Amino acid sequence: MKIYNRLCAVMIGVALTASASAWGARGEIRFDHPLQEWDGFGVNYVETAQTRDYDEWPQDYGGLSTLSESDKQAVIDLIFGDDGLKPGVVKQFIDPFHEGMTEADNDNDDPTVINLDGYTHTRTTENMRYFIREGLKRTRARGGDLTIIDTLYGPAPWMTKQKMVRGRDMDPDMKLEIGEYIAAFAKFMRDREGFPVKFVSLHNEGTHPIRYNQDGRDGDNLLSHDYNLLWHPDQIADFISFLPDILKRNGMEDVRVTPGECTYWMFMRPVADAIAANPRAIQNIGLITSHGFQGGTDPSKDWYSPVAQDFVPINTLKRFRPDLHVWTTSGSWGNMDVNFVEFVRAHIYENQHNAFIPWAAIQRHSQWTGGDPNPGCAILVTEDGHFEVKRGYHLYKQLTRAGYAGMRVVEVNSDDPYLGLIAFAKDDTENPDSFIIMNRSWFPIDVEIVIRGTMSSEFEMHRTIADTFPKKFWTAEKPEIENYAQHPDFKLDDGVLHYTAPPLSVATFSGK
Repeated sequence: MKIYNRLCAVMIGVALTASASAWGARGEIRFDHPLQEWDGFGVNYVETAQTRDYDEWPQDYGGLSTLSESDKQAVIDLIFGDDGLKPGVVKQFIDPFHEGMTEADNDNDDPTVINLDGYTHTRTTENMRYFIREGLKRTRARGGDLTIIDTLYGPAPWMTKQKMVRGRDMDPDMKLEIGEYIAAFAKFMRDREGFPVKFVSLHNEGTHPIRYNQDGRDGDNLLSHDYNLLWHPDQIADFISFLPDILKRNGMEDVRVTPGECTYWMFMRPVADAIAANPRAIQNIGLITSHGFQGGTDPSKDWYSPVAQDFVPINTLKRFRPDLHVWTTSGSWGNMDVNFVEFVRAHIYENQHNAFIPWAAIQRHSQWTGGDPNPGCAILVTEDGHFEVKRGYHLYKQLTRAGYAGMRVVEVNSDDPYLGLIAFAKDDTENPDSFIIMNRSWFPIDVEIVIRGTMSSEFEMHRTIADTFPKKFWTAEKPEIENYAQHPDFKLDDGVLHYTAPPLSVATFSGK
């Protein structure tokens, strides 16, 4: 009935004031009903992504290399500072340019014991390492830490059948070398940089066969794609079965292996089946991972993936290993509107996620060949050597400042599909119980939320209102745009929060 009334108001063109157009919605947040553990929201700095010759084109998609030192530090503060996003997870890519040794070059009795001096891990990672190094300093200075996942963006060219950057097929004789390539990068980042690497991920969108020419080689029509190697499900299961042994021999017993990152969760189905059928793989897998890109609601689109279907591969693996956590390691910022927050909410509640990392938080669009297919971001680096804070930053901050690593997702419910709720209990952390109220409609909603199981009776509130109103749906009093703006504290009325959610708004409430 509410939706019918709402549509009628739009059809007859009624211009309503904020007070007159508000309707009531009820919800409940159960801090006393904990769900899954929360590992944190994350960020990803992307340096080399497409260049086939680093000497000719030293690509830096993240753009830090173009900024002054003071601007670099300002960007680091925006991400990791006390008033920044304060992520708990960081993803870093292993590009194809860390030329390493073959077994014959490695002067060890055991060829899988890695001599780091035989690899070049610094030349193409300077800005990514700066980003993580400075971010780790700020995080640890306030008593926190990061969890880092290393993803193989693409192996060295000589490890492919095509013997070229972005060759499609794995050379079967180079299987162990690819495992050592991954392990060597993780070992360098842990031992030389002091980064807390906890997971290694096998591939970047490596289950997408249509991204290659017929012979598996690159061509002018494919230069807009980033690095890949085509991974068959059985290959993924095989690597999960033996890669932990290489990591262990190199002092990384606590680094766990993930099945890599399909373009979207739907592509994970045959991978999950292959892992479940391999006894060593299902025993060794340390984390369930995939990208979570979406292209809207049109199944003809290449990047389409309905969130409601994403739980199928997750459930396949959790039947055998219910202890496994689930991370989306890259997802679209969409149009940097409230639907981005809804996208994350769906992953947390419908697919029982434990962490979420959007695609590159910092972007320099000129560095993406053919035009950037994912232009949404937190911070945009411009060609004149400056940066801009985008709306995506403020929307993401509404999420990251509610759910910190170590907290726990809790049960929520709402009687209005336009009213989205997300909540995190403090659990054993020093963080406050927090919740998020989002209004995805073009009209204000009067909200009555019953809050159970928290010691807090007063909550700080910050809010973002997106500037995405179609003119024909403007109310007589269009809300002012807000970017994580602080508002007066809210006090519960006998355990109930009364709040009017403005159109297209996201508000974060943190217990005092």
